Amino acid sequence: MPSTRHFLDPERKNAVICEWDYRTGSWNCTSTGRKEPLYRSSDITPIHQNLTQLGYQEITPELPRKNP
Repeated sequence: MPSTRHFLDPERKNAVICEWDYRTGSWNCTSTGRKEPLYRSSDITPIHQNLTQLGYQEITPELPRKNP
């Protein structure tokens, strides 16, 4: 599993970067232009679902793609 996940909202041209913190055992997600975390969670799934509902698309380059 990658230790960094990237999300982009193409309409607003905003990005969210989620980084895994090995010390705390949690994902810390920040938005472009902000220093404080938007999200902090031990599980990326609810963060991913919330960002998807807000119109973000995951653009993490190292994730394997599913074959059709």
